[in-house]
Amino acid sequence: MIGNDLVDLLTAQQESNWQRPRFLEKIFTPSEIAFIKKATNPALAVWWMWSKKESVYKIIARLEKRRFFAPKKIVCLLDKPTSSIDLPQAPVSVQYHKQTFQTTSFVKEHFLHTIAYQAPSSPFILLEDWYMEKKDAITQSQKVRQKLLAAYAQYTHLEQAYLNIQKDTIGIPTLYYKNKKQFTAFSLSHHGNYVGFAIAFPANPCAK
Repeated sequence: MIGNDLVDLLTAQQESNWQRPRFLEKIFTPSEIAFIKKATNPALAVWWMWSKKESVYKIIARLEKRRFFAPKKIVCLLDKPTSSIDLPQAPVSVQYHKQTFQTTSFVKEHFLHTIAYQAPSSPFILLEDWYMEKKDAITQSQKVRQKLLAAYAQYTHLEQAYLNIQKDTIGIPTLYYKNKKQFTAFSLSHHGNYVGFAIAFPANPCAK
């Protein structure tokens, strides 16, 4: 299983006031809030941690076949927060009930991109992200699906014309080839001016 999440940091700054009363308390645990408050860049820490929760949530939604909103039940396991090590580059463990996930966030100039996968597996992950001038959600959704199908076809040597993405009964996208369900895990994301995807292949993949 794989999950990913993108945050356009400029859009988040303009549209989301994370400093409003009780916002942090609704999303984060006390230890996570302490980490945010001690960070040199609290705003970046908020979205860095939110993207980890969202990436893991996408995996859980697939596993449990349901959508829900319970961000405080998805917990980032952070070391002692210090101002000198605000955003660890190494994978960060995230727990939901008794399940553990590994997350890695790539912080770029104007956005961040996070991937999550279920521990202890270590899949080969194909990750792409890019800027789009249009913020229209429909246009972005179509574009990211086209790019994912092209990347999947190139990697697996399958014919792209026979690949498509369909949503299941709860709206989770699934990959099909010649109307046959593919069990390769993938995840899509778009926010603001940025879109991207992640595809998880076995640790020692063999192209078809």
